[in-house]
Amino acid sequence: GAALATGISNVIALIYYVFVFIFLRKKLIVDISFTPKMFKDGLAGEVLIIGLPACLMTLFENISYAILGNQMGKISAEALTGVEVAKKVNMFAHNAVRGMAQGVLPLIGYNKSSGNRKRMKQVVFVSGSISLGIALVAATINMIPVSGHALITLFLHGGVDQLEIRQNYAYWFLFIFSIGAPFSAIAYTVISFFQAVGKAWRSLILALLRKGILDIPLMFILQAAVHDGFKPYSIVMATPIADAICCIVAIVLFLYYIKRHAKDVYIPPVEENQLVTQN
Repeated sequence: GAALATGISNVIALIYYVFVFIFLRKKLIVDISFTPKMFKDGLAGEVLIIGLPACLMTLFENISYAILGNQMGKISAEALTGVEVAKKVNMFAHNAVRGMAQGVLPLIGYNKSSGNRKRMKQVVFVSGSISLGIALVAATINMIPVSGHALITLFLHGGVDQLEIRQNYAYWFLFIFSIGAPFSAIAYTVISFFQAVGKAWRSLILALLRKGILDIPLMFILQAAVHDGFKPYSIVMATPIADAICCIVAIVLFLYYIKRHAKDVYIPPVEENQLVTQN
């Protein structure tokens, strides 16, 4: 049922966008007409390079969660259920932060291209502050036992074997995931920033640091380093540790970029009457 609902919603969204681009194309700046111009000046390659970090980040995120679930399944069914529920609750804030970071991407790109570095930085700091605020509020709610358990019961309630054990696992896993929420919010902001300004490789490196390069090896290292009773929690700890390291690297790269490109070279838009005068 959930899969069917997701499929239907995506089809409806596709129909909506097709309608907008086809029937309202005369009123839009964006044109989806297929012409040879699409492949000139390396435009297609740039689109693929800029989109690659987002693609790989989603891919490795799924791989990471699959490995996490696999390792939990080897420990117990209760631990597996707990981590799956914790991930679902954690996704509320996660998706809000991710949407904020991706939503301002065009605005950052526009101001960078126009040369308005001051406004570009303002957009990054405002969007980053909002994302961080969302993450902190969500983390606080998740960590408080009363509210954390209440959110968990939305997905895990009566009629389940070993219910109390599963709920306890879910709460403590959610608690650990929430530790990394503020770091993840900052990292997402910087990853999207580098996408917007055309620094695809930096964005890609940060995306893979957050999911793939760090957290997957850490799962196995931490699991092997602790006593059996703490193994489930040590595996989950790999996520906030990877988020924290990625956040530090992201801040360093961002500050280095801003320092090199801090000068505001604002290029005002050319008015229509100026074009007529020039012609």
